[in-house]
Amino acid sequence: MFKTTNTMVDIVEGNKLIAEFMGIRFNNGNAYDSNGNTYMRFRSWNNDMARNEFFRLNKLYHNSWDWLMPVVEKIGGVDNYSVNIHWGTGCTDSFAGCTIHSSTKQITHDELNSDEQSLIKAVWNSIIDFIQWYNENK
Repeated sequence: MFKTTNTMVDIVEGNKLIAEFMGIRFNNGNAYDSNGNTYMRFRSWNNDMARNEFFRLNKLYHNSWDWLMPVVEKIGGVDNYSVNIHWGTGCTDSFAGCTIHSSTKQITHDELNSDEQSLIKAVWNSIIDFIQWYNENK
């Protein structure tokens, strides 16, 4: 389970995990999507340098809905999983959360006193936990 307070190392490792789940691969110093199309070109760097630069240049999954929502859609298509994202205000607190579940597994992350950044954090953390569980059990 991922921590509620993530260090930059946690974030980079989590983003790498998501990228692999989404099919992004590195070869000959370039990033490729799951269809083998060039996703991002780098100068003649080796794969490790390309991977590090890819994650440095991109805001990626932990703070961009443009990057994160395709992951939510992919998870929704895996073995009848559904993803519920919730955000609201109670009497004294606001909250944000994300639950990924099927008939046999449920992963939930909630954030109190939330804003939009807390919502994306809750979704991101749920996705990381799901992918770790999925990779161990597929």
